[in-house]
Amino acid sequence: MSKKEGASLSTQRFMASIPVRNPDIKWEWRENNVILYIPIVKDKLMKFLEKLSKLPEYKRIKLDEISSRVWEKMDGKTTVKDIIRWLHEEYKLSEREAEFSLRAYLKNLMDRNLVGLLVPLPKPKTSEAEVEIKLIEKDISRIEKLHKKKLIDDETYQRVISSHRRVIRYLRGELKLEEKRREAKTGLK
Repeated sequence: MSKKEGASLSTQRFMASIPVRNPDIKWEWRENNVILYIPIVKDKLMKFLEKLSKLPEYKRIKLDEISSRVWEKMDGKTTVKDIIRWLHEEYKLSEREAEFSLRAYLKNLMDRNLVGLLVPLPKPKTSEAEVEIKLIEKDISRIEKLHKKKLIDDETYQRVISSHRRVIRYLRGELKLEEKRREAKTGLK
């Protein structure tokens, strides 16, 4: 599910993940459907054309009834497992059908940047942890380059790099979860 270089999630991590709606997407209920209002990113040509005539600020997408109800469940609190269980009970789908349908729907929404997935960290000292460490190290390298170009301020840079390094220490088994939480609160290394 992750866009991170095709990384795959274990079923356990996927089920514990929490779908979160993109906060830039406005939405509302109309009758039994959710209407999404997706901001239109305007390039130079569109900005020029807008001077000639009024262009819409949002693209509207109307979700069907089931998609609308699933959208509402993506509140930043409800896990994938809970949504699957709800689909199974509410629509009498088998758990496998509910999981397959939700995976496809989430992938579609994620590909369009309408939702994200809060994925729990893998267990330390596992192959999943090693994959995650490599991705974090690449991200650190990218952030360092941005900082050198002065595109990230010093405070943000220090905070993000420190957080990434704590996560790497945890994934390598060098830091217990309690220590990781304490370090995050106090800023100690």
